[in-house]
Amino acid sequence: MQKYLCIGLNNYLPNKNISIVLKKPASFAWSLAFFLSISMRLLMLLTQ
Repeated sequence: MQKYLCIGLNNYLPNKNISIVLKKPASFAWSLAFFLSISMRLLMLLTQ
């Protein structure tokens, strides 16, 4: 689980480019949804 989380964050963080986000609203929405899903998984992990 933690390994998957680290891989997900490594994939997410380098792609966080403002110009790309402004040009591609769909990409921004996907990134936001991915970040929210990661946050939810962390929350679920902590509440167990």
